[in-house]
Amino acid sequence: MGNQQGGMPKPKAPACCAGTHLLPRGRVWRRCVWPCHPVPTAGSPVAWCRSARTISFLLVTGAAALIGAHLNAGCTPGSPASSLYLPVWIDTAGGSGADGVVIADIDADGDLDAVSAWEGSGRVRLHLQQADHTWGNLTIADSAAVAGVEDVAVGDLDLDGRLDVVAACESGRVTWIRQGEDALTWYPDVIDVSHNVGCSSWIDVEVGDVDGDGRLEIVAACKGGGWVSIFYTLEPPTAGSSFLRFDVDTTTRRKASCVRLIDLDGDGNADIVSVAREEEQNSIAWYENPGAEAWRTQAWTKHGIGQWPDAFWLDLGDIDGDGRIDLAVSSWREASFGWFRQPDDVRTAWTGFAAARLSGTHGAGVTIADLDGDGRVEVVVGTYRNGQLAVLRPLNDPTGGWLTLPLARPGGALDLVPVVDLDADGRLDIITTVSGDGGGVVWYRAWQ
Repeated sequence: MGNQQGGMPKPKAPACCAGTHLLPRGRVWRRCVWPCHPVPTAGSPVAWCRSARTISFLLVTGAAALIGAHLNAGCTPGSPASSLYLPVWIDTAGGSGADGVVIADIDADGDLDAVSAWEGSGRVRLHLQQADHTWGNLTIADSAAVAGVEDVAVGDLDLDGRLDVVAACESGRVTWIRQGEDALTWYPDVIDVSHNVGCSSWIDVEVGDVDGDGRLEIVAACKGGGWVSIFYTLEPPTAGSSFLRFDVDTTTRRKASCVRLIDLDGDGNADIVSVAREEEQNSIAWYENPGAEAWRTQAWTKHGIGQWPDAFWLDLGDIDGDGRIDLAVSSWREASFGWFRQPDDVRTAWTGFAAARLSGTHGAGVTIADLDGDGRVEVVVGTYRNGQLAVLRPLNDPTGGWLTLPLARPGGALDLVPVVDLDADGRLDIITTVSGDGGGVVWYRAWQ
């Protein structure tokens, strides 16, 4: 079942020390600070904690880097909130251009798996996690149906009890990859109404129940054409020809790049949040679902969230702790990252705040997550050119300053950065892809 990777043991964390110790290159070296300042210089290569006593350390062994991130008050080594991130390569055999990645229990064995898109080699790869946290990797689609595949999503579209995969492809296709008898058997089929219809490049895809009828719909962003569209069926699909398409917007989403489904107005219907890089007004906007009986026949009202330069990717979550859903965003051109606070009236403009800028690169994925379990969220970010993985952390009030905590430079362009407890040990891990030859899917495994 493909190459088995990812089973390397967890090394023992070093005891902390006074001062700084540096061992020869190629061996483990450690930097230990006790005590340290509660707020170090922005861009420090080690994470920090809010208490006055902090233990931080960085290990480097060959090309692998483990970043100490004791982020909670007290920062006691071994506490659930203190973590190091160990890079574990899940798959490096997919070819080139590893791009989007999504996490789900594909084979229903209780362990989370991953599905990745490889744009350069035109493949969709499945990564099945074994009980010992090794990985079985296989290609589930590599035909013209997934040429230029950019992103993937999962959901049981045909209601057979097994998760399927949907691929958004830069070749102008949205492809349903149906799971067969088990997770080793897959059938890719291009959705007819996605191809040769005026969209030259589908870049993002989301699966969810738009109308609450128990069947899943597909929401997709078309970069080449600037569309936000919904693919749906009236009965469980049997082929790509089963799908119909409803276009939410085909005129104001120039270089559309990201879509998300969420009920923003609290009416029980899933709305759509969209980012479009080249829109000069409201590059970030949301579309109000007109209701379960009307969503595919009536217009979806567009509400502007705000303008962010060259806005590329987004995530949704409560950043300021007020109970409302906020939005984190990345900029492609400037590699700037920011967030927008939801107002009292969600249909009015949101207020935007800058968080960080990483020079010499392009902004890519963003994920909102409480990495240290202290009740306040961080934002995990990835960058494309000169790929960097970093954590952005508000120093106090998120409308003020943020600290940038670099975690890794794996040597290639990064894309999405989902955060999930992949090995079910109670700690949140980070997963991403690294494009280029020798890249692949990498799991930054939290350990102590």
